[in-house]
Formats: sequence, structure tokens, C-alpha cells
Amino acid sequence: MYIRCPKCGDEQWLETRQRCESCGAVLRRCIDCARYRKVDETCSVTGFEVATYEAQSPTALSLSCMCKTFEPSMVTEGVAGLSVDEAPQAPVAATATVVEPVAEAVGKVPVRREKQICVFLQNRPGRLAELTTALAAARINIVAMSISDTTDYGVAKLVVNEPLRAHEIMRDKGMPFSEVDVLVVEIADQPGALAEVARKLARAGQNLEYAYFTSANPGAPLVVVLRVADLDRAQTALLA
Repeated sequence: MYIRCPKCGDEQWLETRQRCESCGAVLRRCIDCARYRKVDETCSVTGFEVATYEAQSPTALSLSCMCKTFEPSMVTEGVAGLSVDEAPQAPVAATATVVEPVAEAVGKVPVRREKQICVFLQNRPGRLAELTTALAAARINIVAMSISDTTDYGVAKLVVNEPLRAHEIMRDKGMPFSEVDVLVVEIADQPGALAEVARKLARAGQNLEYAYFTSANPGAPLVVVLRVADLDRAQTALLA
């Protein structure tokens, strides 16, 4: 299948190329894919999250670059109202904002905003071991992790204590990744603790897109990672 390069407009054969031979731009952009849901920045097929900026201006390490479910839509979009030729390319270096934990709590337990890293992994033995071993060698701690997969690939969702250093490791390993904001809540390891969090989100009209959690020891606080559409509103509700 031939498609037009979103940057220079030249026709390129999509099946054999990831980047345009004329200008080097990534050919598969999530924003041009019929399967990309702009409302929640998610692929409707894989469920993978891709932030709007990356969907519009992917790099060679973006999830879309090697996507096997890419289906071009009829309209090609530029960035922030610019034409495609004027649209800036995403910077190679990923950025993250360090957010200080808030003092308030759900009940008596803190809630804070963190960066979640979504790492694209080939579905073959040893790929996860390679990632986690590299993080361990750099003394980067995994606070929480969830893994989902398809036939050919999977995505590891991680919250780590040093996301910027983790970005460097993933680039060195050639592992495509994206980043989204999530809420991290510490709740008591007891019946009804998670139910109270869910009730607060429901009263605020916030749909819980997904959640995962971890606990080091029985009786220790559970670390719960929550992904919702409106983090500000959800955080306010949990702190109420």
C-alpha cells in the first residue's frame, strides 16, 4: 500500500518502509490511523496509550513506527493548526516533569501524580529480562508494573523512581516507549480500601480506564496506579 509522507508528501510503499526515503519522517503516525481514539489517546485495537503530541510527531522509537495494525484514515493532520510541512518533529529526548507528592490523602493515605512509562516489547523470550536487568544495574527501582500482550508484541507499563534515567536505558536498548500521567495512591491492605477509592472516582464522574497495584508485604500499604481521563478532577475527588 502506498501512502503520502505526512511531512514532505512523497508517496512511499508502507509495507517495506518505516521512514520516508525522501525526508526521513516516520510514515506511520497514530494521528493518521483510523484505529486511534483521540478522545482518550488510545489505540482501539491494542489498547496502547499514545499521547497526542507523539501521535502527531512520532520518532523512530515511537510505538507507531513499527505498528502492524496501522490503517490510514482519509485525513492527514498537522500539529496545532499548522500544515503538515510546518509541523515540528518530536524531540528525540523525552522529558518528564517531577511532581512533588501532595500532603492530603485518601482517608489518611497520600495520593500523587506520577509518570508511567509504556514500553513496547517484542513478544519473545528474554526481552523483559533484558529490560528489568538493565534497570536493576542502574539502580532504578520499579514501584509498580503491569504487562499486556498480543501475538507479536506486548507493552510493559511501569512506574519507576527515576523515569528520566529509565528513558536513557530504553533508548540504548532500542525499546520504543511512550509516557502518560497516572495517579498513584497508597491504600491500606484491608477489605473496602479500594472500594472507597472507586466510589470517590464514581461520585466525581471519573471512569477508571485501568488500574494495577503492588504490595511488598502482607499488611503493608498497597500502591495502586490509576489511569483516568481527567487527572486533575480525579485527584481533587480522591483528596476530598
